Amino acid sequence: VVYLYHNNNKYMKVNLERIFAFDIETAPYQDFSEESPLWDTWRHRWRKENLTDEELLEKYHKEAGLYAEYSQIVCISAGFLHNGTFRLTSYTGDEETLISDFLESVTSFIALRGGAQFLGHNVSNFDACYLRKRYSKFFPMSTYPEFITDLGLKPWTAGDRFLDTLQLWKGMNFMFSSMAEVAIHLGLPSPKSDTDGSMVAQLFKDGEVDRIAKYCEGDVYTSFNILCKWLGEPIVDMVVSTRSLDKPTILKKAIAESAISDKDMDKLNKVIAELPDNEKEMAEKIITAVTTKTKLQKKR
Repeated sequence: VVYLYHNNNKYMKVNLERIFAFDIETAPYQDFSEESPLWDTWRHRWRKENLTDEELLEKYHKEAGLYAEYSQIVCISAGFLHNGTFRLTSYTGDEETLISDFLESVTSFIALRGGAQFLGHNVSNFDACYLRKRYSKFFPMSTYPEFITDLGLKPWTAGDRFLDTLQLWKGMNFMFSSMAEVAIHLGLPSPKSDTDGSMVAQLFKDGEVDRIAKYCEGDVYTSFNILCKWLGEPIVDMVVSTRSLDKPTILKKAIAESAISDKDMDKLNKVIAELPDNEKEMAEKIITAVTTKTKLQKKR
């Protein structure tokens, strides 16, 4: 346990083994139009700006990702410390499933580590709130895990659950800073070198979920190293988990369809190439087993 800061002899304790960093990426619904049941509510939200229908639609595609009522989660990336390295996992695909899988992983993490503090840039005011709202679309709110909810928290107790790098950096100052600004100030690389949040909606429309996940993982990794810099701890190495991006989807598709395309195989090979050496062998065995099974099924 280390201390992030102290004020009048009251210390904020941080146990790096219990830090669970996460970040979500969102995108507006693709089928939004004047026929959508949400069209009138979107117009009403911006009624004071007297926008035309065309301007309303343009504003929707630019800003709706900030509102849980008008958009969806397309990726959740999470990371935590494991044997001195930072292990990352991304959840993509069907929104209901990725939310459920993510919360299941958090539950397992808490069971193993004895607790969790959730880390991220604006995690308490955006990611946690947005996740709760989207959860309610699929599940009863009475089942939402208390350990990650933002409801009922007081400003002076929120830090026990959420380590928000945006709020911790801001303090009492009225100016907000982006994660990239904080990272560069601390001598860390910017996580926005290839992609930024404004590009996510278009990337999702183009089917580039893997690029979204890579960007999301970069934010998670950077937030953890910002915390390490503040604590005077060494910068950690990043390890992408074997459970990521397209691999589970592709393998399930291969088994179900008794086939695996060259394009999907290229994606799997790229995933394997990014794994640490001790995990590559196991991943290659899984791929071999699946592809062998599909070939046998084809012959039958």
